Amino acid sequence: MTDLFKVTVSERDSVTGRVLFLVEVVYDDADLVTDDFAFAFQLLLECLRAVMLPWTKAPWGVRKEDLPPVPDPPLALTDDVNPRDYVGEGEAKRISTAYLSEVAWDAETNTLIVTPTHPAWTEHCRVGLSFKTAAYITNYGQPPMDQRAEPLKPVDRTVPAQLYDDYSLGFERRRPKREEITEAIPIATQLSKAYLPVPIAGINTGTVASDLNSVLTLLKYMPVLYQGYGSNQDVGTVVDVTEGQGNNGLMAAMYYEGPCSYGTSTVPVSRIVGRAVLVKPRIRLLA
Repeated sequence: MTDLFKVTVSERDSVTGRVLFLVEVVYDDADLVTDDFAFAFQLLLECLRAVMLPWTKAPWGVRKEDLPPVPDPPLALTDDVNPRDYVGEGEAKRISTAYLSEVAWDAETNTLIVTPTHPAWTEHCRVGLSFKTAAYITNYGQPPMDQRAEPLKPVDRTVPAQLYDDYSLGFERRRPKREEITEAIPIATQLSKAYLPVPIAGINTGTVASDLNSVLTLLKYMPVLYQGYGSNQDVGTVVDVTEGQGNNGLMAAMYYEGPCSYGTSTVPVSRIVGRAVLVKPRIRLLA
């Protein structure tokens, strides 16, 4: 996608979490910036990617060893959003008001002023952080108060996540958009952060199956979480298992459908961390 703006975090209030973004146009046909909640939320996500996946926003030619370390423990917003996930315009409109209480645009200074519903939602917006983005202005603007989502507080990490007993929840069984897959398979209806892995007998526990037929029998058409780039886990459905080249071992073909894309990627079976199971709503902090 074409970068439309250069964005720099110029100020952040540590008490309220309010952030000032300097927004500069880098593409002549970019729309004029407005006080658009969906656009502001996308900038929060772009900041999250710049911090949690620094190589995705670093200037061309920067060596990986010269990038800043990834925060540990992960930032609060990562409990709700995987920085690798693409959050489409519709989803950004739906959830932005749960995280943002005010958005204002100062045309004289080219500054977007963003106030979160909780200061933790902008803790990753570090002053001086700068990146280019393809995030665009939508027609969402300022939603009426009676149409806004309930403000969210961060997850209480002292309370363990609980999983649904019904493994079919969070998946829709149907034929994929990819035409060569003709059977109905379970397809995730949520972004990857909505699921946690449950160990798969013969893959993640005890004696690991190593022959192709056994692994294919275990995994075919199972929705799983697998290790993506960095420390992130992605969700997909295994549609095939094949012999890898060289020392790669067995490889699993993962089918996925996102907000605006779909397809199949191939990853080593060893990177599968478990069956994907939907998480019950998490307990949130009281303040």
